[in-house]
Amino acid sequence: MVKKRTLLEITAILRDNLELGKAVFATIPDVRIGDVLARFYGIGRECETLAAIGRSYGLTRERIRQIKVKGLRLICHGERRKIIEDFLATQREEVIKDESL
Repeated sequence: MVKKRTLLEITAILRDNLELGKAVFATIPDVRIGDVLARFYGIGRECETLAAIGRSYGLTRERIRQIKVKGLRLICHGERRKIIEDFLATQREEVIKDESL
């Protein structure tokens, strides 16, 4: 049985794997959602606060928080989650292959 990953684990995986993060965010139809997540979690850049992101968009901190929550829901389901799980499966296979050498 495949372990169901927590939101914290998923965001850590995306933060540690820049290319994976970019691939996942590219599948989100609303570019703003991917940008908010990348900026908040520091994927490919420094982490920013909700208030700082909100100022750049002309939105409130609360609205940016809502966009972030929507983005996290999108990442944790469907094709985006499959991209992450496939990446992790490939990583595990490479580790097992390296250990057997």
